[in-house]
Amino acid sequence: MENFINSQLELSAFFDLTPNLVCIAGVDGYFKKINAAFVKKHGFTEKELFEKPISAFFFLQVLSIMELLILVNPAFVLQYYPKTNQ
Repeated sequence: MENFINSQLELSAFFDLTPNLVCIAGVDGYFKKINAAFVKKHGFTEKELFEKPISAFFFLQVLSIMELLILVNPAFVLQYYPKTNQ
């Protein structure tokens, strides 16, 4: 049980302290956990992000590509790069 509690604390610290955009999505298509950087970058409140399916926050063209990638590889990770790394 102690290992589980330590793991949960590490996960919380990771989410709270990282400047990177981090989220966990459920198989139901909704966000389950998001960090402050994610909220700040996108301008939505946590409540707004949790209320709607993730698909509501993407352009349809991007969504179609993402759906295909997720079908091929369920562990697909979407990464965002800053404009300076183009």
